[in-house]
Amino acid sequence: MILSRRPVSGQTESPKSKEHYKEELAKYARESFTSTEPLSGELYARIIWFCKGRIEGDIDNIIKPILDSVRGIVYQDDDIIVKCVSERFDKTRDLVISQINISNELYQDLLLVIADDNTNHNLYIEIGHIKERTVIFGPIDGVSA
Repeated sequence: MILSRRPVSGQTESPKSKEHYKEELAKYARESFTSTEPLSGELYARIIWFCKGRIEGDIDNIIKPILDSVRGIVYQDDDIIVKCVSERFDKTRDLVISQINISNELYQDLLLVIADDNTNHNLYIEIGHIKERTVIFGPIDGVSA
């Protein structure tokens, strides 16, 4: 899923704002997730927030509202999410965007959305099956010091 909006923190002071946000994400999930059955088995979640400039707020606080929003649509319960990666990137800085594990269509859509100067925030949400359970220590980006 690709949305042009700012994520809402799980610690927001406004429960009404959080509920509206979760309803919006659920709507996008229903439109994007085409399977007739929710996913099962061990799953991963990848959440990437593209924003303009330095943004206040903790990246870890956006995870729970997102995972709760798609529960019952993409999967039955978020207890089957066994791996979660959440990142924030400044759209105004140079980025290297890998096309290795996504379709060309999705890659092109991402490039267009991220490059759009009229949006300050883009949210990419990917949920899928874990292919292999490997524990890797060291730098998260795979680049050694």
